[in-house]
Amino acid sequence: MRRPLKVRIARAWRELLGPWPATEFPAESKGSDLTRLILDWVAACMSPDDEVRGSAKTLRARARELHRTNGYVASYLNLLDVNVIGPNGIGLESKVRDNDGDLNRGINKKIEEAWKRYAENPVTVDGKMNLHEYASMALTTTSNDGEAFTRIWRGDEFPDGVGFEGVDADLIDEKLTRRAVDGEPEIRMGVEVNRFGKPIRYHARTGYGSLFSGAGEGSYTIPASDIIHTMRGRRVNQTRGVTWLGPAMISLKMLDGYEESELVAARVSAAKMGFFQASQPENASEFGPQAANEPIEMNANPGTLEQLPIGWEFKEWSPDHPTSQFSAFVKGNLRKIATTLGVSYNALASDLEGVNYSSMRSGMAIERETWKKLQQWWIRQFMQRVFREWLVSALTRGILVLDAREFSRFLAVKWCPRGWQAVDPLKDTQAAVMGISWGLTSRTRVLAEQGLDPEDVIEELEDEAEIAKEHKVKITGTPKPTALASDEDEEDEEDEEVEAKENGKSRAAVVAAALAERRRRR
Repeated sequence: MRRPLKVRIARAWRELLGPWPATEFPAESKGSDLTRLILDWVAACMSPDDEVRGSAKTLRARARELHRTNGYVASYLNLLDVNVIGPNGIGLESKVRDNDGDLNRGINKKIEEAWKRYAENPVTVDGKMNLHEYASMALTTTSNDGEAFTRIWRGDEFPDGVGFEGVDADLIDEKLTRRAVDGEPEIRMGVEVNRFGKPIRYHARTGYGSLFSGAGEGSYTIPASDIIHTMRGRRVNQTRGVTWLGPAMISLKMLDGYEESELVAARVSAAKMGFFQASQPENASEFGPQAANEPIEMNANPGTLEQLPIGWEFKEWSPDHPTSQFSAFVKGNLRKIATTLGVSYNALASDLEGVNYSSMRSGMAIERETWKKLQQWWIRQFMQRVFREWLVSALTRGILVLDAREFSRFLAVKWCPRGWQAVDPLKDTQAAVMGISWGLTSRTRVLAEQGLDPEDVIEELEDEAEIAKEHKVKITGTPKPTALASDEDEEDEEDEEVEAKENGKSRAAVVAAALAERRRRR
C-alpha cells in the first residue's frame, strides 16, 4: 500500500537531515535549513577549478571595467600599489656571511650596488619599464584580474642577461582542460600539471582573435620554469586566480549607479522645472504664436517676472535630491566595501570627517598589518624569484664577480619594503627612544618599521658630521648621553647606604640627600 504524500515527504526529510529529531538539531545545522527566507540561497560543493572555470572570465572583465570607470576601485588599487610596492620599490640588503658568521661587507656591497643598478634600468623585454614600475603593474593586475603571468626571457639582448614580459591572463587558454589519460599529463584551464598538481607547462594563445571567433590564432606552450604566476588561492589545488574585487563587486556597481542617479536627480532639481496647465480651458487665451503640436515654452531670465495669459497657471515640479539620507547611505555601503577589501573606510573614501587621533591610530594599525602581510606575500611570490633569476644570470655572465662559495649563500638577503611615518611623531619617537634605552628594541628595528635602511642612516650621519666639521659648523639638537657615575660616586653611595642602615633611615631619603650634596659640591 502506497503511503500518503505527506508521510513520504516527512520520511525523505528525516533521511536527508539525519538521525536527530526535529527539535534537537545541532546549532551548526541551522545554516542548512530550507525555510522560505533562504529558499533563494542556492549553493553547491564543487572543485576549486570548477568554481573558477565558469565565472573567472566574466569576473575579470567586470573588474577591469570597474577599474576604468569606478573611482573607489581606482582608489583601492592605488592604495595597494602605494602601500605594498611604495614610491621607491622594495629595497634589498645583502646578508652574505663568512664562515666565522661575520657579514662580508665587500660582497654585500657588490650585490646591493649591482642589484640597484639593474632594478633602476628597464627590465622588461620592450624596454619600457624598470623593475619597480613593472612590479607595480604586476601587483595591480594580480589584484584586479586575480592573477598575473610574467614570462622570463634569457639572452644577451637583455640587461644582465635576463628580461621579463607580462602575459595577459586572457591569453592563457582557460577553456583547455584535459584529464590525465594514456600517459598524457592533466591540463587544468590551460595549465598543464604533473600528478601532484605542480605546473609544468602553460598553454597560451598567440593573439586575441580566438577569444571571440575560436579560430584564426595559433597556440604555444611556455615551460613553468619560465613563468612567474602570481595569485592568491582561496582553496587547495586551485589552478587559476579570481579577482580580489569579487565579494565587493555588486556593491560597487550598485553604489556607482545609485550615485549617478542621485547626481542626475540633483541636477534636475536645481533646474526647477515645471509645467503650464490651462486652469480655464474654455477661457484660456492663446499662449503666443505657437506652432501646431509644439510644447509651450517660456524663457526664464534672472530677476525677470512674466505674466501668464488668461486661463493659464504654472505648476512647479521641484524634486528634492539628494535626500537627507544620501550621505549616511553612501558611507554605510563604503564601509562594507572597505571591510571587504581590507582597507579603512577613511583611506578608501578620502574622508577624515570626525576622525580623532585614537580612532585614526587604531584603524591605521589594523590596516598597516594587512599591508605588511601583502608585502611579505609579494616578496615571496615575485621579488625572490626575480632576484634569483637575476643573480644566476649575473654570476654566469661575469657581470657580478664574487668569490667561490655555495650559490645558496649569496641568496641570503633581507627585503626592505616601505614603512610608514608615525601618526603622532612626537609620542612615537619618545616611545622608540625609551624602548632603545631600556633594551626592548633596537635602532635597526625602529628604522626598518619606517622603511629606512640603518646603514644608510648611519652613513648619512657620518657624512653630516664630516661636512659640519669641514665648514666649522656646530650641529645643534643632538642629545647628550647621560653622564656615567664615577667609581668615587659609587663608593660614596655604598658608604651612604651602610650609614643609612645603621641610622635606620630609608634608602630613598638617603639617596635624595646624597644627590643634593653631590650637586652642591659640583
